[in-house]
Amino acid sequence: MTADVAPAERFTVVCDLDGTLVDSAPDLWAALDTVLAEQGIPAVPFEEIRHLVGAGALALIERALARSGASGRSDVPELFERFLDVYRSRLTRESRPFPDVAGTLGGLAGRGHPLAVCTNKPESLARRMLDELGLPWFGDAVVGGDTFPWCKPDRRTLEAAVARAGGNLERSVLVGDSRTDVETARNAGVPAILVSYGYRTDPIEALAPDYVVDEFGAVEGIVRRIDGI
Repeated sequence: MTADVAPAERFTVVCDLDGTLVDSAPDLWAALDTVLAEQGIPAVPFEEIRHLVGAGALALIERALARSGASGRSDVPELFERFLDVYRSRLTRESRPFPDVAGTLGGLAGRGHPLAVCTNKPESLARRMLDELGLPWFGDAVVGGDTFPWCKPDRRTLEAAVARAGGNLERSVLVGDSRTDVETARNAGVPAILVSYGYRTDPIEALAPDYVVDEFGAVEGIVRRIDGI
């Protein structure tokens, strides 16, 4: 097979964003810390933020409040909007792609693999992050947590991401870092590749992904193997 094979015949590689492509924890933590401090709520230690990220910003706020014994507040929607305002102002101040991400994505794109992002981050922020961090390979194939009335782990989010990339769901793989990503892949009937360095609370063996990689660069070899090239 060569790089001029039709995109629908190549395996489409759909990627989660936070914790998979980008180490966004520093900016997420700083925005969360600002909102909690304004409410007089103790800060979440930075080393714990990676365990709170993964289901979107609203879930991050709710998990942080629960951790501090402040769950059940009626103003969660307002805190969520305030968090987004702060986060927008520093989206990529400290966030950076994980090692090997840019080179691996470039290699996959060069061999004709359609690429897409499927994240629970708001679509506009996901697109802006990819642009500001120099990850241009996804084009319009970005599905966020607010793109539709549903989000991951609903299989329709993955289906839409593949469709936007011009790919074929039956020849697709999802690369992620959390239980949400594995469940999304299972619901859509596609293989799940999990990065071991990502953001999650569950032991990786308990999630039983199809493949585990310790660095993003290893994704390329797995895709080539399952694609038969």
